[in-house]
Amino acid sequence: MIWGLIAILVCKLTAQTVPPAFIRGDFVEMNGADNRGEFAVRTAENQVYRCHYDDRTWFESNRLRINASALQTGDHLEVVSDRTKLPLGGCYARTVHVIEIVMPVRSRLRPYQSVTEHIAPRGDLTYAGIVIAINSVRMEIRLRNQSEPLALLLRPDTRYVQDGIQIESGLLKRNVRVYIRAGKNLEQQVEAYQISWGEILNPMKP
Repeated sequence: MIWGLIAILVCKLTAQTVPPAFIRGDFVEMNGADNRGEFAVRTAENQVYRCHYDDRTWFESNRLRINASALQTGDHLEVVSDRTKLPLGGCYARTVHVIEIVMPVRSRLRPYQSVTEHIAPRGDLTYAGIVIAINSVRMEIRLRNQSEPLALLLRPDTRYVQDGIQIESGLLKRNVRVYIRAGKNLEQQVEAYQISWGEILNPMKP
């Protein structure tokens, strides 16, 4: 009887430590390097999970891949974990997404909703090229293997991301290689939704 109660208690305690397949919380700390290590996430229920990662784990911010070491204390994370890769109670992170927190501002612009963008990002067109002309409403880029430049309209809510950090539009200059997520408006004109450049330019590179 006693051993049966002990076994039940051990099972309950073990079940409580098994991490969920999807974890959302604040980054606490990390031990390791960019290609292997462990990090801790604290959920809204004050539960701390420690997840292992390696060079196959995908770390992402603003839909761009980042290094594990780029995480900072207090970052809001969404972690997709694999509970079959480690022993019972272990957490192996498959993907780690840094959620952008937007503070309320007095503006006519529509606020950027990071979760919606992550699930269903706007724009079904992507381009990579060199900026050859840009002003407040329009830009032109030179594409590889195309003689004619591509013209894109700039929206009031077009996002500009340099090295994974959102910045002001005026900091983008000519002769910079950019990656653009875009789409067509009702007049079939190409509009830029997000323009990225810098060290982590290509979000599709493994």
